[in-house]
Formats: sequence, structure tokens, C-alpha cells
Amino acid sequence: MVNGQLFACTNNNIYDITAGGGGPWVGLTDGAVTSDYWTWRNFQNAAGSFLLACNYEGGYYAYGAGGFSDGFSDGFATLSTGFAHIMEGDNIGQITGIDPDLFVFLMVWKRRLWFVEKNSTRSWYLPVEQITGQASLFDFGTHFRHGGYLVALVNWTLDGGEGIDDYLVAVGSEGDIVIFKGYDPDSAAEDPNAFSLHGIWYVGPLPAGRRQVDLTGGDVWILSVRGLTPLSKLVQGSAANSDPVGGLSDLVNPLISRYMKASNRSQEWYIKVLPREEMAVVGLPRVVVREGVSQLALRWAHGAWSKLADLPILSYTNHSDLIFGGGDPTMRGDAAGRVYLMFSNQQDNAAGKEEGANRSSIRCRVVPAYNGFGAPGLLKSYPMVRPMFLAQIVPQGTIKILTDYVAPEWKSVPTLPVVAVGIWDTDLWDVGEWGGPPYPIRRWLGTVGAGFAATAQFDYIAIGGLTLASIDWWVKGGGPL
Repeated sequence: MVNGQLFACTNNNIYDITAGGGGPWVGLTDGAVTSDYWTWRNFQNAAGSFLLACNYEGGYYAYGAGGFSDGFSDGFATLSTGFAHIMEGDNIGQITGIDPDLFVFLMVWKRRLWFVEKNSTRSWYLPVEQITGQASLFDFGTHFRHGGYLVALVNWTLDGGEGIDDYLVAVGSEGDIVIFKGYDPDSAAEDPNAFSLHGIWYVGPLPAGRRQVDLTGGDVWILSVRGLTPLSKLVQGSAANSDPVGGLSDLVNPLISRYMKASNRSQEWYIKVLPREEMAVVGLPRVVVREGVSQLALRWAHGAWSKLADLPILSYTNHSDLIFGGGDPTMRGDAAGRVYLMFSNQQDNAAGKEEGANRSSIRCRVVPAYNGFGAPGLLKSYPMVRPMFLAQIVPQGTIKILTDYVAPEWKSVPTLPVVAVGIWDTDLWDVGEWGGPPYPIRRWLGTVGAGFAATAQFDYIAIGGLTLASIDWWVKGGGPL
């Protein structure tokens, strides 16, 4: 993203999709890449603003400021000519010292661009404020005690006891986390404080790909076979309490660990923080959930995890206070390869205010934790349950009592009618319909079930804005047998 533009990557190319709609779109690279996965950074220097990107299979590309092509031997990119493929060479606008087609990851630390070399433990960095030029080598291999290759580099800002500073974090594929501090790797030989090792930690092997790390607040989350690990918690420094969700990652780590042991070579694993929704999502491979592309989602405000089931999104990005999702290109039907505006409408598959035939209500399932109701050693029956919803219309669905820790069951629910409410600042005054505020909906529902512990499985459909506020139980006590 640069100057408010939005780009999408598919079919081994990059497309400017800022205008939205159905295209057609024109590829902006030379087509030499072989992967649709990229890392990118916005970077500004005295010459202008740039969008810099590295392909997961190798290749360094730059989308540059208009008029910056002057003086570049290969015709550097401008806003109208697409992405420039940066090549090795001694000319202006090229990389010296390493073939940039080996670059698979990039980041910015202390105003320097750093790159990861493919299938190696080696990183390369450029002079301060430069996007091309002489590349210098730094190899993290001697610090990777468990072997493996360099996956990613991360800038971590924290107070490590010497004031707030930016630390350079190197993440190894086998789980080694190496942290350096300082300001200038070129001066390390003369000044030990210029660039020095801060420490080495271990999180367990990482899944395939390079999307296992993301920033949240003042912390870094790392996705590995152990689950989600906040870096502050790992190092137990002064920032140990900066994780915005406290220890809530521990609640889902056993599930992530079990899934990952069966599919750690899948690139569908990722962690992405979505600040506008106060949410973090963890991508789950289809081979383990067996219900389509799904994600685990943590809402910080609620302090609880849920699953976004059968949601065909393989990647998310934050852009201009909006959230976009990249559709799974292998799917059949309309979702294949599309870009979606996420979490912005009360119904699924809605296109703005249009009454599209593909609109549908949102399918939901809620299964709270099992409860012994104060007497876990006594057999009890559960004749009635009263959920309370805050909603604009009555949700439709089914309820089933589950006892003694059995797993949830598959249920189907009826379809809600399309609710056509007006959109503020879009629909005409005195024409668009007011949706009205949510109101409490509560009623006792007859149920059947007996056991030492119980929960209720709610399968329902609704429109956005619905809240399940509480669940009341009528419990009849019994004996210990």
C-alpha cells in the first residue's frame, strides 16, 4: 500500500485494485515470481514514498514515487509503470553483493532495510535510508541452537531496562528466537554496544511459510507448535504484562498445538492482528479442521476465543481503517480469488447497500465451557435454559444440552429473511428504513439432558449486531449415582 492504494497478489502477479469492482486488472510485475505470498513494507526517504515487497520464492520489487525513475539504468518504477524488479549490479537502483532474487522477506530496523536470504540463516541489510545499493551480510546461523533457517526478522520496541529502544528479533524455523540490540551493525567491531546479542529463547518449531509473527501493541506474537507465544512473556522482561490479552493465548494453545502437529507444513497457518476489530486471527489449514478455510479469533474486549468457520479467507490486511481479506483461489464459485471488505456489513456476501441474491444471514454456534453448577459430583437434570439476546430481530436456531464433556454436534438451522435497513449517509432520507436499536430477547426453552456437568450448544442464524448477553439455567439436583 502506498498513497492510499490497495494491491492484491494472485496468479503470480500484483494488481492495483484500489478502484474495486470486477476488473479486468493489469499485472504490475514482470511475471517472474512463482508464489502469491509476499512480505511488504511502506518506506519513506528523501526521494519519496515506496512500497517494497519480497516474494516468498524470491525476488525484490519496488513501487516508487512518481518521477523517481530519472537516472536509473533499468527505468525504476513510477506510479504509472508498476513494480520494478530490482536486479543485482553496480548501477544506481541495483543491489551489490547479493542477488536480490534470493530475498524472500524484508523489514525495517533503525531506518535500514533488512532482507532474509532464501533457505539460509543469512540476512542482508542496506545503508541507512536506502532501498538499493551495497548489501552487507549478517548470519544468524551460529545462534540457532536447534538448526533450521531464518524465517523472519521483527522490530520490537520495548523498555529493556535501559530506556525505550528498538530490538532486532530473528526467528528461526526450528523455534530459536534471537534478539539483538544496538544501532549500527557496521560499527560493531569498534563499539560492542553498536550491535550486540541480547539473548536467545526457544518457542518450538514453526509451521511453513513466513506469516507466523505479528505485532500487537507493544508485543510480538509468535505462532509455533506450542501455540501462540507473546515475546514479552517468553523473555520475562519488564514488558511481561504488555500482552493485551494477558494469558488468554494459553486457553487455545493446546488446540493449536494438536492441529499443528498434523499440518505443520501447510502455509495456511498465520497470525494476524486486526486493531480496528480489537481482534487477532489464527489461520487454520483445511486438512485439520475439515470444514473449509477457518480461523480462530480472539476479541480482546471480550477476552474469549471463537472460530470463524468455513470463511474462505487465506489472508488479511489492515488498510485505511478498513480490513480486507483475500479469498481462497482454489475454491469453486464466486469466492475464488476475490478480495473482500471484512466485518463491515450485517450480512454475509453483501455488496454495500445492494440487495444481492447472494446475501445470507450469519450462521453462528455458541458452546460455552462445561459447568458443574456448584456440585460436580452430583448427577443433575437440565429441564430448561433461558438465553438472552440483544438483537433487532429474533434469531432462529436450535439448542441442545450436552453433558459430561461430549463434543459439539453438527446442526442445521433455518434461514432468516433478508432485513433491508437503511445505511446512514448513503440511502435517501424518508426512503431508507430505520433498523432500530437492539432490544433484549429472552425466553425459557424446554430442554432434555442429565449429567454431572453440562453446557448448551446454540446453533442459530442472525444479522450483525446480535449479542448473546447471558444464559440462565434451571437445574434439578440429584444424587451421586
